[in-house]
Amino acid sequence: MRLQIWLLLAASILAVSHSASAQDFPKAGVLLGASKSLCAPTPTTITALNHSPAPDAVYSGNNLVQPAGKAEAMAGQWVVVRGRVLDSRCVPVANALVELWQADGQGRYVEFSRRLLAHPQPVFTGSGRTSTNNLGQFEFVTLFPDPARDTTIPAKAKPKKIKKNKKKKAKKAEPVVETPPVPENEFRAPVLHFKVKQNDFKPFATEVFFENDQRNENDRIYRALSANEKEQLSLRVISNDNTALETRIDIVLPGAVPFIKY
Repeated sequence: MRLQIWLLLAASILAVSHSASAQDFPKAGVLLGASKSLCAPTPTTITALNHSPAPDAVYSGNNLVQPAGKAEAMAGQWVVVRGRVLDSRCVPVANALVELWQADGQGRYVEFSRRLLAHPQPVFTGSGRTSTNNLGQFEFVTLFPDPARDTTIPAKAKPKKIKKNKKKKAKKAEPVVETPPVPENEFRAPVLHFKVKQNDFKPFATEVFFENDQRNENDRIYRALSANEKEQLSLRVISNDNTALETRIDIVLPGAVPFIKY
């Protein structure tokens, strides 16, 4: 009798293990029905790499419209940015430091300092910082940025002036790159800049555009992107109510999360 009971238990265990095999589940971080292109690394841009603020000039919070200690929020079109940081296998990247900076509602970049919080009026910090959770998720509350003047136009090389020296003949100096005046009609589209740092990956920076914004095609950096890159660097607008725009973005880092071996 006992032998029959044990045989029945063994058969039921085998049936359960077969029905719940690993082949029946998607890999970690991969959405059902998602294509492999979703795991392609997010493109980076020169502007994001070369124009990021100093660490002490970034507000250490994720609410840019109502920083800690402020009784009122900054007026304007609020934007809730919800995103994920993934690796090239679509595995969530936990404990990543995510920084955001942008122009304000008047197209100006604000450099954050503690003095902004000293007076009682509402302020916009212009930047923020947060960390991803164990699912790689992060969130910011910010303002919709107004187009800023394009300060990244390639500079022209100008020769450096050489002081006369009677004793030694001066050698011809190498051309020095100087930034020319920016034409008044050169403006960027509304963009958000991101920088991601995590111990298992190299520092990564990029910028994202708002999907279907008509001003994107006037942005010289956006026009230089391929169709696939434009899709990867577009904030998807999920909802638009009277309070805020709700947007989504995935940032895929090149490389893979190392797994701990026991």
